Amino acid sequence: MKIADAVQLLLLSMIWGVSFLLIKIAGASFPPVWVACLRLLLGGAVLFGIVKLMKRTMFTRANLPWLVLQGLIGSALPFTFFALGEQSLNSSLAGVLNATTPCFAALIGVLIGDSSLTPRRILGVALGFVGVMIAVSGSLQLEGSLLGVSVITLASILYAVVPYIAKRFLKGVDPLAIAFGQVLSAGIMLMPIALFSKPGMVTLPAIGAILILGIFGSGIAYALFYSVLPRISATQSSSITYVIPIWSILWGALAGEHIGPETLVGITIVIFGVILINTDFQFSRKLA
Repeated sequence: MKIADAVQLLLLSMIWGVSFLLIKIAGASFPPVWVACLRLLLGGAVLFGIVKLMKRTMFTRANLPWLVLQGLIGSALPFTFFALGEQSLNSSLAGVLNATTPCFAALIGVLIGDSSLTPRRILGVALGFVGVMIAVSGSLQLEGSLLGVSVITLASILYAVVPYIAKRFLKGVDPLAIAFGQVLSAGIMLMPIALFSKPGMVTLPAIGAILILGIFGSGIAYALFYSVLPRISATQSSSITYVIPIWSILWGALAGEHIGPETLVGITIVIFGVILINTDFQFSRKLA
């Protein structure tokens, strides 16, 4: 991975790291489907503007089914699941659970024959899961719920599938067009479902959270992500989720959420796991 790509992923992790806290804030006024739908529609509008401003090539009708599928499993469902899960979990824990994505991506890569599961990667995946479980164990004693953990873990599995779809079935399509098609189609899917629920008392913080989530988290961030995706592997692209929890914990702590020692220990273990999964190193010794 080139330094420029790594810097771009770091910037993305900063943007997406604060998203978990913003989801929590928005969820105080809006139902989970509304949180997902509003940020996606706003993000789609931002991406449309970027595509037109940069005069990029739009996707074709033949690409539409794959973009809709990617919008469903990569945005509509996971965005809703995170908003649902954070009704019973704090935002920092949601960020930690999201860190299981690279572990699932590595396993999926093996199942579809895209990569091999070497002893080093097996250890990395194991450390990732162990680290997350340690972090979760401390937080669940305070305010967590099994449902919240389950739906956010499911969202992380869905995230792990997305890069493989983009690389296999949307090869040659402009990355910005992919981002626009995915985000907008996901928002449109959720619109009729959102009609079955109503928001509570809407506050200025909730509105501000939705605006930031849509413009930056679902608009600009997706444009950055899909521009770097063709240059890196699917496993490397998912490794951003190992850095995101650090930011989610930081923002959660600033917002007054309790951050236990288990969370910090767990994240440290997770970081070692991603190093093992995403780096290739060998120790060799020359014979005299």
